[in-house]
Amino acid sequence: MWLISKFKKPHKINLYENYMEVDNVILDFPLSLEDLKKAFGNPNREFHMDNEQVKYIYDNYGMVFLSNKKIKNLLKSCKVYKDDSHDITKIYLYFGHTVSPMADETGEELPKKPCKSIITLKGQQPNFFYDRAEIDNFKLILWSPYGTNTTGTVEKIKFPLSIGYIPQNKRKQSNYKIKKIQKKSYILIILTLNSLLSKY
Repeated sequence: MWLISKFKKPHKINLYENYMEVDNVILDFPLSLEDLKKAFGNPNREFHMDNEQVKYIYDNYGMVFLSNKKIKNLLKSCKVYKDDSHDITKIYLYFGHTVSPMADETGEELPKKPCKSIITLKGQQPNFFYDRAEIDNFKLILWSPYGTNTTGTVEKIKFPLSIGYIPQNKRKQSNYKIKKIQKKSYILIILTLNSLLSKY
């Protein structure tokens, strides 16, 4: 009797201007916990950094999503605020043979398995310049070893990757109207100046 094990294909994550497509599921940013559940199911763990920041950890997918209540005002100023539950704007993907921290994360904050997802930007492989890449409102940082400075198209990501949704502030363009000086007023100004200069 043969034992057939189910092999789960890696998630395909495609980033666009304000949303990401995960295996044909569209997630509009900023995200909520319910949005994550639609694409990835329930997180395995939660790590509370403080009263306003929570990390949702997916051990099997090598992913961490950051919920941050402090960004409400920024989202409102950029006119992308939905409600208080939609406060997830950062994703941490722990690529590599093993799970390595990006900065000073503790073991409690890290997923148990590395990320195997496939990342594309509008269907194209990410193109980095000194470990940085961006597409519209998304900023990507590749946490490669110090001094690597990855530059160019990367077919397979081997280092941890952070993705931040940073919306642009949509300010209204000022509508300045320059009033034209009427011809009569212009002549009056010249005559007044001439009369003043004639006294000296």
